[in-house]
Amino acid sequence: MSRQRQKNRELLGALCAAGFEFVVVGGVAAVLHGSARLTVDLDVAAPFTAVNLERLFDTIRPHRPVHATRSDLSVLDEPIERLTGFRLLLIDTALGRLDVLREVTTIGEWADLDTIEMEMGSPRSPCPLQAPGSCACLRAAAPHERRDT
Repeated sequence: MSRQRQKNRELLGALCAAGFEFVVVGGVAAVLHGSARLTVDLDVAAPFTAVNLERLFDTIRPHRPVHATRSDLSVLDEPIERLTGFRLLLIDTALGRLDVLREVTTIGEWADLDTIEMEMGSPRSPCPLQAPGSCACLRAAAPHERRDT
């Protein structure tokens, strides 16, 4: 799949509305906290349970998901039981790139992350976002880009 325009607001709204358990991390979390940093994908940390991955796939199915590293392979063709053992999923969709991580290095699994909620999508749904004080991407940002509140 060629690089699609990244539609993070639409992608986040769909994930939140579907009941997919996740926390926004990475560049998008930094931007939502006020960083001027650019990002080209949406990174989320999530539990890799069969139920949660099924919710994810039900949500992204209409958006033609493929493996980001092998665009000739649909993510949907993989058995869920196999995917529950993965550390991350790199997915290209018609809404843009989505990286799903089992854990965030130096912090831990998704359940270990400090979070806040932010309203996203249309209709507005609460969306979990990594809290600024624990945001690895903000700690890694240059001091002039950092905005811990």
